[in-house]
Amino acid sequence: MFLGSTIGAISYAIGALAFAILTPLCLVLQRQNIYPLTLLIACLITAVRCTSSILYSHYNLSGSILLIIDIAFYGIWITTLLHTVKLATQHPLPKLLTYPIIATYLAIVFSCLISYIIFDINLKTYTSTPTIWTNIVFSILSLILIEQLYKNLKNADRHSFKFFCLGLAALFTYELYLYTHTLIFQSLPLDSWQARGGVYALVGLFLLLTLSNRSTPQLTLSRKMVFYTTSLTGAGILLFLMGGIGYYMRIYGGSWGGALQKVLIFASLAGTALLFSISKFRATMLVLINKHFFRHKYDYRNEWLNLIQILSQPVEQDNLQKRTIKAVAHIFGSPGGVVWQLQHQHFLPICATNCSLPEDAIESVDSAFVQALRDKEWVFEAIGLHSVRYSENNLLPSWSRSIKDLWIILPLLNENSLLGFMALQKPAEEVSPLSWEDLDLLKTVGRQIAAYLARHEAAELLAQSRQFDTYNKLTAFIMHDLKNLIAQQALVVQNAVKHKNNAEFFDDAINTIDNSVTRMSSLLSKLQTQSRSLNQVIPAPKLITEAAQKCRHDWPVPELNLAAGQDLTINADIDTLTMVLCHLIKNAQEATPADGAITIGLHKKGTMVVISIEDTGSGMDDRFIRDRLFKPFDTTKSGKGMGIGVFQAREYIRSLQGEIHVKSQLGKGSLFTLSIPENSAYCIQ
Repeated sequence: MFLGSTIGAISYAIGALAFAILTPLCLVLQRQNIYPLTLLIACLITAVRCTSSILYSHYNLSGSILLIIDIAFYGIWITTLLHTVKLATQHPLPKLLTYPIIATYLAIVFSCLISYIIFDINLKTYTSTPTIWTNIVFSILSLILIEQLYKNLKNADRHSFKFFCLGLAALFTYELYLYTHTLIFQSLPLDSWQARGGVYALVGLFLLLTLSNRSTPQLTLSRKMVFYTTSLTGAGILLFLMGGIGYYMRIYGGSWGGALQKVLIFASLAGTALLFSISKFRATMLVLINKHFFRHKYDYRNEWLNLIQILSQPVEQDNLQKRTIKAVAHIFGSPGGVVWQLQHQHFLPICATNCSLPEDAIESVDSAFVQALRDKEWVFEAIGLHSVRYSENNLLPSWSRSIKDLWIILPLLNENSLLGFMALQKPAEEVSPLSWEDLDLLKTVGRQIAAYLARHEAAELLAQSRQFDTYNKLTAFIMHDLKNLIAQQALVVQNAVKHKNNAEFFDDAINTIDNSVTRMSSLLSKLQTQSRSLNQVIPAPKLITEAAQKCRHDWPVPELNLAAGQDLTINADIDTLTMVLCHLIKNAQEATPADGAITIGLHKKGTMVVISIEDTGSGMDDRFIRDRLFKPFDTTKSGKGMGIGVFQAREYIRSLQGEIHVKSQLGKGSLFTLSIPENSAYCIQ
């Protein structure tokens, strides 16, 4: 009987390919100890069996070789099922069942050998009796093992192995049907033989999907993919039908048939393109897909990612509210809307997109409408009969009628505070009453938008606060400088009565006043021009000497140790750096008794000029240095100081790319070390 055909060859080739693809996946599963290694061999022998069927049908392969492959095929699958039972249940099948199955298999193999050797039965014909009974008995044994595997699984594991068992059961059931039919009618059914390759291909694909879920995450389709796939499928079916109609018109339409066919195909293409270019049709299709293909109406992951992407992009202040409307309208398919925000005990319309901004749409914070938004987080629905389903919807203000195609109004709640509310217009497609899923998403999105607006409002307030902080800091620095200058003038005035006739005092007073005027003029010049400090190269010994000279009227007088740094220079603003040194020296004088000592040193360390101010005063503990010394507006001078001198000194030294280090011990004194880059031109604020 000739069993060869192109369809049969193709089906067996696809079956062989399907099981060949399964082999690498089986290797992965074996390493994960989910299925035995024999599963890999079983898939390979199945692919070989499909290939041998092609050779038997088309190239007269001997039936005895096919029988040997069948015996190996069933043997390896029986072994695989026995090992799978042991792996899946942690217990092998009872010996009372295993041994009879193995004995039956061996008996069938032995009987085939006896038939061929002793009884000289021709096994070259695949429809010989031993061949038929071999396949029938082995199919039954395989089905028994599949049943035992599923039966002995725990309920929790049955879901994982269910489709594996179903796929193999389908394969061996088809084998049992094929050879039972052959036994009854004494010939292989041609159609069933040719279809067997396709059955193997389907079972292979089924096992591929089933086994892949054991080692990889389950694949899911996004709504966009389903939408486009459904659209293309529908368009393909339509074009196929139109093509079929056109084909028959061409055959039976006479001389007009060919022309009518072309017109019909063109009309079908144009009509399909026109339908999918209409936004309302696309929206309706999307709604139908969401209703009938998915458990939930919205793709929450995708919607949330789109919302975050829209809100997280840089935006100008005048476009802030427009972006919030766009983000919400995109989710619900609304063409536009209006947003209100709280300003001075009233909610005012701030922005509108694709609709006119309603006039006089102002709501007081204590209106019943606002209270429902704030206290109940109520979402108002304002379309036809839907708007009267609940009594709260009767609270809609009169101005709501002036908004074209008003659909819903949702609150923008941040925690328990109502920052505003948003109105959305009706989508293009027909809308149904809001469901619990719509309401939950609207409330969640409303809270996210409110948090977004609150964050931007807080950022604006923070920016203003920083501007005021800069202004206050500048004022404090100016007052600190003025306090020092006034202290110098006050000292001159106090000593004027006693020493007014002393020529040396008069010269010294003039120098003090001149120095104060110079410093005041420099300070005013910097404030008026809002310029940066004027840096210049300063000899370090000269700078230290000048600062010490200004502090010579207080005790103890600083001792200078500048021999190691006579050639060192610093790039800085001379007035500011002199003020820093004077402040640190005065602090040392105030903390040191008159009989104590203050030593100012100068040396170079690497690329840094190091100025040290050491005293034998009262000293400080580590906690004071860490928590209070550099803290602005924290003073220990009880009304004599503002507490910003050391802070100002550190900030200026840091602006020179330098640093101040402090070492101190209570009762023994302190050491301030200023490290400044040597003659480096830095941009100084």
